[in-house]
Amino acid sequence: MAEQEQTVTNRVKLEVASPNGKVLETEAAYVVLPGIAGQMNIYPDHFPLITHLDVGIVEYHDEDQTRYCFVKGGVAQVGNDRITVLSPASEDEVDIDHPRAQAALERARKKLSSSTGEKELKRYSGSAARAEARIEIEMLVKKRQEDQL
Repeated sequence: MAEQEQTVTNRVKLEVASPNGKVLETEAAYVVLPGIAGQMNIYPDHFPLITHLDVGIVEYHDEDQTRYCFVKGGVAQVGNDRITVLSPASEDEVDIDHPRAQAALERARKKLSSSTGEKELKRYSGSAARAEARIEIEMLVKKRQEDQL
């Protein structure tokens, strides 16, 4: 009986999709996902899993650079050196409208300061978290660009 040779890769394939279509498809040395219980580092040959994601930032790392993608929660499936993220809304770092995110954060903070009900607090807290994640991506990209100079 011939022995099968096991292939070990040093990359993971990452795909991020939303209802409007595929947002990102790339390869990376490893990926950091915003899990609901905290960040999850996913490396090649990671054990298979399906997990819920929180609003936050998907980081995908290569030897010389880290890139970012916003996700509005969702789920991730990991297996066979592939990560598939399905999110109700997501944006790659180059697609984020930074002035819009800043305006959304200001609106959410105003609404939070005058909110009285639990439902309103939850809604505007979520809006603020989404805007903050987008703004954080802007700061991370600026820092990366400064470090490259």
